[in-house]
Amino acid sequence: MYGYARTNRPDVDVEPQHRALREAGVREEAIFTDLVVSGLNMDGQTQLETLLGVVRAGDTIVVDHLYRLGRDACRMGALLAELKHRDVMVSATDHVSSSVFARAGCAVGMCEATGGPVPRAR
Repeated sequence: MYGYARTNRPDVDVEPQHRALREAGVREEAIFTDLVVSGLNMDGQTQLETLLGVVRAGDTIVVDHLYRLGRDACRMGALLAELKHRDVMVSATDHVSSSVFARAGCAVGMCEATGGPVPRAR
């Protein structure tokens, strides 16, 4: 299990994200963090790129909010589709983002967020 955290402003404290990821069972050394990145594209998301190079089939990526992966719906959909194709699950710890996660996940055949790993459609 791996975690991903991202901030988009220098005044944002990343610790609440790290805490949510640890509470979800992610070990501190398995958390990848990008600081001050817009999320509108992959530019600057070097730690996300590193994480994508590390995860393998059967792994889970945990985020506190789905938008940490990127705020552009097309980019998130493409990333979720890529991860689904690679048999990597995604989990969002925040239930408020469940409806967004459900829409994005359903677009690529994943189920809605439940606070746990997203089951893969077979």
